[in-house]
Amino acid sequence: MAANVPRQESFFYKSNWTAEVDSLMLSVITNSKNVAEWDERFRFFEHRYRAFKVVLDTKGVFWNVNTNEVTAAETVLRSILKKNNLTSAYYYVGDPEFPRLAQLFGPSTVKVECSSGVIVISDTSAPLGKGTLPLPASPTVEGSDSVCSPLITNASKLRRKLFQGEGCNVGSRPANEATEVFYMPNQDGDLVPRCANVNPSKPKRNTLKPSASPHASSCGSTSPDAWWRSAFK
Repeated sequence: MAANVPRQESFFYKSNWTAEVDSLMLSVITNSKNVAEWDERFRFFEHRYRAFKVVLDTKGVFWNVNTNEVTAAETVLRSILKKNNLTSAYYYVGDPEFPRLAQLFGPSTVKVECSSGVIVISDTSAPLGKGTLPLPASPTVEGSDSVCSPLITNASKLRRKLFQGEGCNVGSRPANEATEVFYMPNQDGDLVPRCANVNPSKPKRNTLKPSASPHASSCGSTSPDAWWRSAFK
């Protein structure tokens, strides 16, 4: 009973490769190897690829693929010549066969970059209601770079003090009186603040008793309860 083994073609040929293609390729390779020293030329291709790769990896070197021109500063090009003897061949122009040389001797792995996500700005945001208020700003923290003012929790307890030490108390005066502040020297020669009312309120009239004279210094007062009348009663 014959073993269940696939035919030879299933092991040798995959995809577009056939026996005829393999025969043609092997004949070209063997003729080139025997006549034109193909193996040595193949190794030279790899050396050629490595040399131009050094040129491209140098900072400051630009290669125009369309015109095959190499552009770099003179100092940069001279520094490249010291790295590899074959780099002198790329002093003026690049290697036109570099893309195919890279396919033969370059890295076989292909770098796959993650697709960049696209951020879509939605225009379906709901408007704020009439009773909705914006959130209050957070209080500043020590060491923060914020320039916002700190949150005041109880403004009624804060009092403004303009001057220290002796002098006038501007906050204790009525709001309808304008206060002018000036400085005067005291006994020690130091300047201390003083206050003066620019628009002082009208002085209040003293309430006198019915028996008192409106003119205390007058001797001819007509008050019925004057002292000189009581002496003759």
